[in-house]
Amino acid sequence: AQSPIAIAVIETTSTAPVLSRTKEIQDEIRRVKKARSLHVLLLAVVDIVRLETLLILTDADERSLAAVSFPDGKHMEEIHPLDESYTHPNVLAIGAKVSRKLDLVPPVQRAFMGGWKPSHPA
Repeated sequence: AQSPIAIAVIETTSTAPVLSRTKEIQDEIRRVKKARSLHVLLLAVVDIVRLETLLILTDADERSLAAVSFPDGKHMEEIHPLDESYTHPNVLAIGAKVSRKLDLVPPVQRAFMGGWKPSHPA
């Protein structure tokens, strides 16, 4: 059976305003997942100036799928350990992956083809 997932993208010229609303965004992700019976909703925040992408994650399944799909990703506190404005344990920096079609979907598809499954139903 297929695991319903979605990938959404916010394109911005600065991630700071988005990161300042991480909790609010996570609450909305949870609401959308419940309303649409999704197992996973990966939200990519793409800085179109710096060509860097962050994933905002809400639960263990999203963290697990992101870790398998983007093994070189780093949690924000690993990147900015002394700056409290960047201590978001559920934000994963995945580098210059800016195209949903070319950079985001293929690694997620490979994770599923490799056997990744969510730990709980939606």
